[in-house]
Amino acid sequence: MNPALELLVFLGTLLYAYAEALVKLLLPAKRKAVRGELVLVTGAARGLGRATAREFARHQSRLVLWDVEAHGLKETAAECEGLGASVHTFVVDCSKREEIYSAAEKVCCGFGHKKDTACSYLQENHPKNYYSQLCTACVTKRRSPTHLLVQKVKKDIGDVSILVNNAGVIAAADLLSTQDHQVEKTFEVNILAHIWTTRAFLPTMMNNNHGHIVTVASAAGHFVIPFMVAYCASKFAAVGFHKALTDELSSLGKDGIKTTCLCPVFINTGFVKNPSMRLGKILEVDEVVKALMEGILTNQKMVFVPSNQRFALLLERLLPERALNYLKKLTDVKFDAIVGHGSNQ
Repeated sequence: MNPALELLVFLGTLLYAYAEALVKLLLPAKRKAVRGELVLVTGAARGLGRATAREFARHQSRLVLWDVEAHGLKETAAECEGLGASVHTFVVDCSKREEIYSAAEKVCCGFGHKKDTACSYLQENHPKNYYSQLCTACVTKRRSPTHLLVQKVKKDIGDVSILVNNAGVIAAADLLSTQDHQVEKTFEVNILAHIWTTRAFLPTMMNNNHGHIVTVASAAGHFVIPFMVAYCASKFAAVGFHKALTDELSSLGKDGIKTTCLCPVFINTGFVKNPSMRLGKILEVDEVVKALMEGILTNQKMVFVPSNQRFALLLERLLPERALNYLKKLTDVKFDAIVGHGSNQ
């Protein structure tokens, strides 16, 4: 195509996109129903995970809850059952692949065949879809870390159609005071677990062209904070994973699989000790969950809480470094952290 013509097409597309965005802004967003959907929430024993599970229970979804903390998981399940939801719980440490392997013994693929017959079945009956329909484990000859547990969920409960990757950990300390095992666990839970669970449940979603993958990230996935180097790096990775996955699904034509990424500032859950900020406020769990659920029901790709983070993100790209550093001082973010060998803010 002629470059001049391509430029004209781009400008036309740009004008149309702005008009479309304006219409969406003025008209109420269409909400989808999640009643009867099978929703898996990781890190469901407390905090944001528990509140998210309760919200889905109110929408009459079926629930699968994962967490490493058995007691808290039981309490969350009881609350959700009290709201009328059917609930299945699994004690899972998302940082340990071995635990997830041991959660189930029988492995089957999306067609319900056992592992030893699945590959030959697909090759004979679905040669064109062999790699797209077969579970990741059989295709690659190595199991994804959540594969065994996933197949138990499929066999006993059904196919997960909404996956909420919420589990997270943090080590608030300067980089040199952060232990190696803390860095490793931060990445294992905050990003690798997202990849493993998505690889495990995505094949069925793709087969049905139906599903929703929710990435619980953080404002720290867009803006850096000192004394949270490992955490920020893992959340930047989570945001990148969400964006790349969204683009990949679009390239594959899987428009029935939606993605949402949640990026809140500090939440009053005890996840970070004694947080405070001069500009803005510490969020309550309920307001974050309300924004998250609204984002899921209206298929929003990125949910910022508070929403003015979008403006801050724009400023970060426009303002010179000296001005940005002054704004950070005005914000005055504080929390308990280990610096050197002492506790400071």
